[in-house]
Amino acid sequence: MTTNPFTLMRRARQWKDSVRADLSGLKAELDVLRDELTSAQTRIAELEAQRRADVRVPPGHIVWPLLTAPNNEAWPDRILIVRRGKTLRAITASQEQVQALGLGGWSGDSIVDAIVAGQVTEFELAVLAADGTLGPWTARPAVLKHIATEPTLFRDALNAHAGVAADSQLVASDSEHAFEMTARLLKQTPDLVDFLAAGRKTAAGSVPAPFALPEYLPDFRIPAQPRRRSALFLHHSYYHFNNLAEGLKERGWDAMTVSLENPASPQQQFFHGEDLSLFHADPTQMQRQVAQFFKSVPERFEAMHFYGMGAAALFSDNMEAGQKNTKIPWDFMELRRHNLIIGNMPSGCIEGALPSSFFEVTDGVCSHCVWQLRPDICSEDRNAAWLARLDLVCDWVGLEGDWVTPERKTPRHVFGPAVTALSKDRWRPDLEVPDAFWIARAPDELLVYHAVGNYESRRDQGRDIKGTGAVLAAIDRLKAEGCPIRLFFATDLPSRDVRYYQVQADIVVDQLNYGRLGANARESLMLGRPVITSLKHGRGEKLPYLAEAPVQHADEATIYGELKALVNDPERRRRMSELSRAFALKWHTQEVCAARFETIIDRVRAGLPADPDNALGDVVRTEMLKKHAHA
Repeated sequence: MTTNPFTLMRRARQWKDSVRADLSGLKAELDVLRDELTSAQTRIAELEAQRRADVRVPPGHIVWPLLTAPNNEAWPDRILIVRRGKTLRAITASQEQVQALGLGGWSGDSIVDAIVAGQVTEFELAVLAADGTLGPWTARPAVLKHIATEPTLFRDALNAHAGVAADSQLVASDSEHAFEMTARLLKQTPDLVDFLAAGRKTAAGSVPAPFALPEYLPDFRIPAQPRRRSALFLHHSYYHFNNLAEGLKERGWDAMTVSLENPASPQQQFFHGEDLSLFHADPTQMQRQVAQFFKSVPERFEAMHFYGMGAAALFSDNMEAGQKNTKIPWDFMELRRHNLIIGNMPSGCIEGALPSSFFEVTDGVCSHCVWQLRPDICSEDRNAAWLARLDLVCDWVGLEGDWVTPERKTPRHVFGPAVTALSKDRWRPDLEVPDAFWIARAPDELLVYHAVGNYESRRDQGRDIKGTGAVLAAIDRLKAEGCPIRLFFATDLPSRDVRYYQVQADIVVDQLNYGRLGANARESLMLGRPVITSLKHGRGEKLPYLAEAPVQHADEATIYGELKALVNDPERRRRMSELSRAFALKWHTQEVCAARFETIIDRVRAGLPADPDNALGDVVRTEMLKKHAHA
């Protein structure tokens, strides 16, 4: 049966219309699906952004359960983590604490990368209390495993924590206030040093030394005390550190002298070398050399002694001696964290004493000194700032016979000699003088030795702390009277050579105003020379060291008479020579100083007043009672 062509056409049209209708429906459904997909993608993006921004899923809720059980307590706002070697340390704190104290941590990326790479094997946690103290460090080994299995999740969470910056205004706008707050916190809680240093990075944009080179940081924990008695002497102090180190080595100590001084520095004329120089002409390379050495210090040495105003640091970036403190001595604070006993030897009156106190105690000796006219060198603010710095970093301070002001009457001050060590062989009365150092003189001529370092800069407007003008006038007057006398005036001679001139002197005249024994007097006493110098006693002082000093006191007004009397009395000069040598052997040989140094370190370690002679007596005992009462 044949189908009508028109029927076929009608059916084809119906089928086509049906297909079009189906396609239209499918397109409509596709549009709906596309809209739903777009909406879903948008929502996913929102949730991802929300998660990354720490809006509804606080990272603490991710990390905190791994650290300790909540016990119905609120999870902490922040978890900060730092790293040294194979160990991570974390603290928990509120966001307010982080910002107010200037704390910080390493980035989540660096922490997670180290864990995933297997570079970290220990994780320790402590809780920061509201008063700034830390609880004990406890091991949390499970944390490393969990982070290693979910690195992306924890990376984001930890980055959010580390991204909370310390209050930049705290660091930038008032660095003196920041110093005081940070110093107080470090003294109270030494283990915060890494977190405070990391906080400086987020607030100030750079990491302070030594934390700028983390690969050279000492381990968090090292032995409480090296197996061998040991001491590090930092920066030059004439020859004192060299001789003391030799004396300690004779007692079985490991002792080392270290310098950062440029070998081309004009100051080198005052020094006698060092065991190790960390100087390098390239500052970057020098910092790396210092960092490499710094890493070894806590494990090798139990004690360190340093010299130089402003030099309370190994890293030059941490050195400061201005009118106010702004730089934290991060490296010294790290060494204190390891219980290294740190001592200091003041270079003189401007270190560790206020000018007003010094003026009163010495009955106005400052009026003879040019530095009183230089507030950039000597002022209440500058001296107070350095005093605060010494209080921060030092366990003890050796005055070496210098004046005792109220600021220096503490259990950590040692009055008598401990560091000003001399070799009894290199400074001996029968020292052989090389031909190049012989002083030509007539057979009956008496030689008077007087020396001033940096002579031109230490005299001005009639001020002369050494009293050199009076010495010159006395010599001229005696010559005019026919006295066979000659002056050898030494200034800026290499310190290594000075003893060859001193030992030829019949009489040594040292300072006539300051009132204490200086380096020239100590050296001359060891050489067995009769010494004339100003030697005064403070009110109420009962100090055996000064009381026994066999020197003839003189000042600018009396030098002529005292010098004339000694010139005319050869028997007295002979007796003074014998007494000079005996006194120096008792107080200043490197063997004696080394024994006293060892005793001081032991006393400080035991929590006793540092002075082995307790020369400050009841004052120290009173201060110790106050200290324990507030402990």
